[in-house]
Amino acid sequence: MKGGPAEKGGYKEYLDNHKMGDAGSPADGLEGEATEVLWEEAASDAREPSTEGDEGEKVRLPWHIETLVEALKCTTSLRCLDVDCNLTLREVRLLLEAARDCASLKELHIASLHLTNLEPFCQALEETGTAHKVKVRSCTSSAQYLVPLVIGMEKAPPPVGQLRLNCVDNKSLHDACWALSNDSSQHVTSLHLHSTTLCVESDAAQELGSYLASTQCLRELDLKLPKLSPWSDLVVAGLAQNNSIQKLKIKGIFTSADVGVLCDWLTESQRLHNLEFWSTSTIAGLLVDTLAESLEESYALTRIKVVECWKNKLPWQRVKSLVRRNAGLVQCAAGFALGSELTRAALGYELVAPWHPQLLGAIQCMGSLTQVEAEKRMKSAARRIHSKFWQLAGIVYEELVCHELPPDTCGDGPTRQSVQLDQLPSRILEHICSYLKVSDVLVTKSATRQQ
Repeated sequence: MKGGPAEKGGYKEYLDNHKMGDAGSPADGLEGEATEVLWEEAASDAREPSTEGDEGEKVRLPWHIETLVEALKCTTSLRCLDVDCNLTLREVRLLLEAARDCASLKELHIASLHLTNLEPFCQALEETGTAHKVKVRSCTSSAQYLVPLVIGMEKAPPPVGQLRLNCVDNKSLHDACWALSNDSSQHVTSLHLHSTTLCVESDAAQELGSYLASTQCLRELDLKLPKLSPWSDLVVAGLAQNNSIQKLKIKGIFTSADVGVLCDWLTESQRLHNLEFWSTSTIAGLLVDTLAESLEESYALTRIKVVECWKNKLPWQRVKSLVRRNAGLVQCAAGFALGSELTRAALGYELVAPWHPQLLGAIQCMGSLTQVEAEKRMKSAARRIHSKFWQLAGIVYEELVCHELPPDTCGDGPTRQSVQLDQLPSRILEHICSYLKVSDVLVTKSATRQQ
């Protein structure tokens, strides 16, 4: 749509397969097939509409919220609305009421909420009956308000992808972690726990560790608890049992024993690909030294940032080299999935497919594909790496020649029966190759340079 508030406010929308009426009105423009609208934060406008408050007083309502509410009353085809602007609790409630009354709307996405207390928002969801429609990508709140939602009201926190919690005391940290652990819906995929002044106590650290060990859906953790000692081992122990986190940003005071546990987990993890570590220079240096010795056979980590490790130059260069290698392997694997027949592409695919969490996204990005198309390419690549084993390994099947057998030293002479690979029929040879990888074939340096 063009004209009207769209030009003034700067919001943008896109409509798929829509129809416009003869007059081209906004209401007519929403008729037709299923549509999706994205509304971004608008600049201030000269219009200042108002609504009646509970006592009859005038309450100013931003024009873009009023426009959205009116549009939801008129549309009969809109399926998804994505609102990307700052909203007050009153504005959220008005949108929820409009979403409830809009029969065609199936999804209401709210980009971010900044609410000290989440309880009124949850009450609004319950009263309007729109919890099944609403998804919040990011929410910032105080940790102490999560617990009443679970204990008192017997319901989980609001459907939030990213949850940012400010912890004011140990009780709020403990209870917030307890609430997240008892959230049966497991919808929080990104958690930010921050407190610069809180001296964490054992009970809170234990609950945090228990949550990290039990969650199966957490993909991103930003943990800033500088005063975590002497209970850091409880948190690290829980973290070491986690198999879902892909991005970790952690800041605190840790011990050398914590570093050992953390590095073992980092080395074995097939999920964590992004690490940012803040601690003392001694602990940071120990982390780098340990990773430099243990990351050789680990291929998950593709990005790392360690603060205060400048004294360990050689180990740090080693770690950065291994991390860059891993990032290159993901790109090679994506190239193989997109059709490359280079040996290094096949080697990369063997090392990181299909488990690496960044591989699917890399295929989508390099090939400009949808997720479904990228998944099909991955399945096709898995079949191709076996069907084209000889070509990818650089072996000419017709010219396969084996070395002569060494003389029999057992005294049995020619009675020993031995069969060389070049004497096997092709069917048997193909069956043997199904158990091999391209990396099992020894490649000379000159051949590698040619590839």
